[in-house]
Amino acid sequence: MPDASFTANARALGSRQADASQKITGRVQSRAAISAFGALIGATGAFQLHGKTEVTNSAPVALDTNITNGDAASFDSSRVVRTSTENRSVNGAYHPRIHA
Repeated sequence: MPDASFTANARALGSRQADASQKITGRVQSRAAISAFGALIGATGAFQLHGKTEVTNSAPVALDTNITNGDAASFDSSRVVRTSTENRSVNGAYHPRIHA
């Protein structure tokens, strides 16, 4: 019987891998009237407030072409959920057995 190492299973037998896709939520709060401090006053969840000079690794959601501090929010799902390079469901690693 050949060795089963050719399966390239990187996880230990009996291990469990969590899912990597979940519901994503967030909230952006705005001022009642735009002021010198920006239109946005708060963000939760996957959203984050930042100014025009801040470097972020997420996609900006601009409210105007003249972005000032507090006028931009970014969305990044990794702030609130497990993320991966793949979408996957929960799965387990096991050693198959053939009974004759």
